[in-house]
Amino acid sequence: QSDSSEGDTDRVDLNAELKNLARILEDSLFSDGQHQLGLELCDQPTTLQAGAAPIRQIIINLVRNAAESLPEPGGEVRLRTLAPVWQNGRTWVELEISDTGTGIPDAVRDRLFAPVQTTKGEGHSGLGLSIVKQLMDDMEGIIACRTGPEGTSFRLLLPAAGHENTETD
Repeated sequence: QSDSSEGDTDRVDLNAELKNLARILEDSLFSDGQHQLGLELCDQPTTLQAGAAPIRQIIINLVRNAAESLPEPGGEVRLRTLAPVWQNGRTWVELEISDTGTGIPDAVRDRLFAPVQTTKGEGHSGLGLSIVKQLMDDMEGIIACRTGPEGTSFRLLLPAAGHENTETD
């Protein structure tokens, strides 16, 4: 189904992916009505120079972690896109995944993207972030994390597809 454009390089529309994934995630992670999943999608094109599968895996891993960090009813996970972003002479699409959880403990934060031996306490596989980091590295993306008692935010710079005259969709 997804190999219809075999000759074309991998491209995916981030906003379209987020809309589709949000429906799936709402049914699985947010179905109990205790927590909110919010989307804030920019109006600019968000076509990425990346395959859909790794993008989905990154989003699902980060959203699952965020949802699991929400302690009390009323917590929220927000997905926000911004484009275009210019950095290091390249064009990026920014994806921010933030939550209103309690933040990442220091011990975990210090080894954030390394595979961890998890305490298996709360359904964390412990591999989620190292996988995310590997997928981001593979596409030459940039990932940053900000965390504190008011919540955690992952900021991803994903490579924008080249804008070489793609007027016709």
